[in-house]
Amino acid sequence: MFTDLYLANPEYLFMLIIIPVIIFFWYKFGRYTQASLSHPSLSFLKVNNSILTKLRPFLNVMRLIVILLLIIAISRPQSKSTSKRVSTSRGIDIVMVIDISSSMLSKDLKPDRLTALKNVASNFIDDRPNDRIGLVVYAAESYTKTPVTNDKLILKQSLSEINYEPLLQDGTAIGMGLSTAVNRLKNSTAKSKVIILLTDGVNNSGFIDPRIAAELASEYEIKTYTIGIGTNGRALAPVSILPNGNFQFNLTKVEIDEDLLRDISKKHQEDILEQLIIWSFKIFMMRLIN
Repeated sequence: MFTDLYLANPEYLFMLIIIPVIIFFWYKFGRYTQASLSHPSLSFLKVNNSILTKLRPFLNVMRLIVILLLIIAISRPQSKSTSKRVSTSRGIDIVMVIDISSSMLSKDLKPDRLTALKNVASNFIDDRPNDRIGLVVYAAESYTKTPVTNDKLILKQSLSEINYEPLLQDGTAIGMGLSTAVNRLKNSTAKSKVIILLTDGVNNSGFIDPRIAAELASEYEIKTYTIGIGTNGRALAPVSILPNGNFQFNLTKVEIDEDLLRDISKKHQEDILEQLIIWSFKIFMMRLIN
């Protein structure tokens, strides 16, 4: 806790020598500062046993503590924070568009698709110290969870808070999620702007066609990459809501619209570095599945 503390003006600590000097004078001459009354008998005086009287011996101790704190204060204790100088020569702005529909609670990935994705995304953020990253979430609607930022602590905190939201209409509006991400990146001055779309299903909601949204991204020179989450086939997925509000799970058919994801990614010319970024994300996912 105190390892990062230092004093901006440690030269003032020499004033601490005042404390033992004061203690010496109090011990040596303190009795001369107290009023006294010589009388053959004190029986006629009423003894004062109030709390203030009992606390009087501690006043000198409190004075010493105040002097000590004043000396420390003028020595200016400060906290040393470690910062890293980040190179921004490449200047890649990335927005991750994360599907939070109920199907992301399917359990073909452990413990479920959404939690597995969040773990992978957290590792991905750690591996991109030089890039600014933002988060967009979507179901049948979409919104910006975190604007594009290079503050990785805030970003990872926001990522950890992403969950299935029953207040949002359920569904998979890929076009809506893409459009929100485009809106976040269209005014960016970065040399390269990238959207990573993460979904586990088929576009079945929203009023914006995903291909139109991808063309809009291309107009703003934003490159869109897609990653399917989960597997095609059958998986333990939520099929209904129980009276207590929890999901009932059952084996059901799940599928990813791979043709749509390929069409979205074909709207731009791929960049080698950006391909490496996407492949690093995919490698994390492959390790998780295996």
